[in-house]
Amino acid sequence: MRIAAAVFVLMSAAPASSDQAEDVADCAAFWAGAAQVFERNPQLDISPDTTRALAQEFRDIAGAAGMSAQDIAGIEAKRTADYRLLHRRAMGSDAQSRDIVERKSGRCEGLLPAPGHP
Repeated sequence: MRIAAAVFVLMSAAPASSDQAEDVADCAAFWAGAAQVFERNPQLDISPDTTRALAQEFRDIAGAAGMSAQDIAGIEAKRTADYRLLHRRAMGSDAQSRDIVERKSGRCEGLLPAPGHP
C-alpha cells in the first residue's frame, strides 16, 4: 500500500528549522489523524502504532524548533479531525483525497531528520 511506502520514505528526510515549526506540528496532526483511522481499520497493512510514533516524532521536532507543547496541541486539536476524514476518504474511492494524502506525506517527508541525525 502506498501509505506504508510513504511512512518508510518519511523516515529518511532532512531536519526542520525553527521557521517550519508550525508545518511540523501540522504533520503531527496529519499522522495523528491517520493513526485514528488505522486503529478503526485493522485490516490495513500499516500499524496505528507506526503512525502514532510519527505523530510523536513531529511533536518532538516542533518542540525542538521552539514551538510550545500548548501550541502544538492547539494545532492538533484544530486539524486532526479534518485529517482523519481525509485519510478515510483516501482509503475509499476518492482519488482527490488520495492525491492530497500523498502530497502531504511528501511535504512532511522533508521535515524529518535523516537517519542518524537528531
